Amino acid sequence: MSERFRAMACSDKCFRSFGIAALVLCWFSCGMFLIYPVFLLHKPAHRCRPLFNSSEKQADLAHQQKNGTSENWQNNSSCYEHSPHRNVSETCSLGWVYEMPEGHHTVVTEFDLVCDNDWLKPLVSTMLMGGMMLGSLVGGVLSDRFGRRPIFLAGVAGNLVCAILLALSYALPVIFIWVFAGGMFNIFRISSSVVLLQESAPNRHRSLLLLLQMSSFSTGSAILPVINYLFPDWRHTMYTMAFVSFCTCAPAVLVVPESQKWVATRNVNTKTTHDMPCESQTIVSSTKEKEPKNMNRKANKNPKFLMLFKRKFLFRRLLALVLAWTSSSFSFFAISYNTDHLGDNRYVSASLAAISEIVGDILLFFITRKIGYRYSYTLLTTFAGALIFTTPFVKYSNAKLGLALAICGKILVSASYSLVYVSTGDLVPTAVRNQVYGIVAFVSRMSLLSMPFFLYLGEKVYEPITYFVMTFMLIAAGLLYLILPETKGEKQPNSLYDAKQQERSRLNTQCKFGGSNENI
Repeated sequence: MSERFRAMACSDKCFRSFGIAALVLCWFSCGMFLIYPVFLLHKPAHRCRPLFNSSEKQADLAHQQKNGTSENWQNNSSCYEHSPHRNVSETCSLGWVYEMPEGHHTVVTEFDLVCDNDWLKPLVSTMLMGGMMLGSLVGGVLSDRFGRRPIFLAGVAGNLVCAILLALSYALPVIFIWVFAGGMFNIFRISSSVVLLQESAPNRHRSLLLLLQMSSFSTGSAILPVINYLFPDWRHTMYTMAFVSFCTCAPAVLVVPESQKWVATRNVNTKTTHDMPCESQTIVSSTKEKEPKNMNRKANKNPKFLMLFKRKFLFRRLLALVLAWTSSSFSFFAISYNTDHLGDNRYVSASLAAISEIVGDILLFFITRKIGYRYSYTLLTTFAGALIFTTPFVKYSNAKLGLALAICGKILVSASYSLVYVSTGDLVPTAVRNQVYGIVAFVSRMSLLSMPFFLYLGEKVYEPITYFVMTFMLIAAGLLYLILPETKGEKQPNSLYDAKQQERSRLNTQCKFGGSNENI
């Protein structure tokens, strides 16, 4: 069946359009599986469960009436139980009472991740980021080796299975395992689907389609608060997310073919191309015609992965992209995971934060049309850093104004995050495109491992700490991004020579192009 689909994709533009639409739709559930810890790890107000029995309670009430006090067993602190009658203060030995409506359950309330076990709460988020980090590295290598489509299918199936097994788990270590595995498979499908869309979309519509994919991601994030509101038990929320994932990704499994650019790259040095799909034959022919005769021989002396480190211009781009991904992803998830502390209603705060991502994608579409990718990223990160820096100080005096600043900062951060997703594939050759996505995502996920603990540190010590870190990273990444060439409206580089040609659009760059290839 897949061979028939691939043949149709080469001859039937309508069928190819269905494949692109399916890739956009599949991202609807990707957003849910990246921010679900916001609701699964919600920590409501709590107090110690009363230690004494009903007779002791009556004696306690009599003691209060005699002494004219109003303190009773309900005034136990969140981590210590206290009885004025017995004059004792001890750790909660019988568990906690959580101030949540009946039927509402989270991982925190089910496993009592409060007080002495409070550190386990950010560890759950860290396991998700760890899975995403491993998936970024492994998925990129496997996708460039075995193809985009097989890794995409593995990501869809694996993420669905992990979501169901997570909902069926009744032990915290098992939850850690499935959260980690789910994060890995979700990144498999995210990274491979981005590259599939980039390499399948027409050049003139590529940026718009990628932004639509990002908007689909944001829409799924905005729907998640509604799902959790309708299904307040965290297990039911996971079942619903798995069902939505199946419905939105099933069309992509059926109609998305393999990337013809990847097929062409794998066969560019073969002597026969008659058994290749027609689009791949065209790509191979055009690539061989425009490259210098010694280009392929020189590029193939080194493994593809090492090419990124041995070519100075590629290594320079890789460094700038790593910092851009790290700053944007850290700030994006830090604001998303901190919505519990941005407003009184977590559903409203989370919905506003998710809707702001859609606004950010719309803003990005118009601003990149005017000034391109390079200046857009610097402008977005600079203003985002300024807004984020002022948010914690304003929030202390005016909570609503602080929420508004945080949402505005989230709009700009989301736009910058979408921009690096869109532009990364335009800066590297096809042969290493998915590996580059894997490398930059892997390094950025390393910073995300510490992100939950930065939020925990801000909660326990000094809240503005996390905001200061975000501000510094965003401004530094925005300045470094200026060294990259402008790729807005340009064709994606199929070869190392194409990527080198992009250096002409760098700021203050003096490069020689033409017959000499000694710098390539």
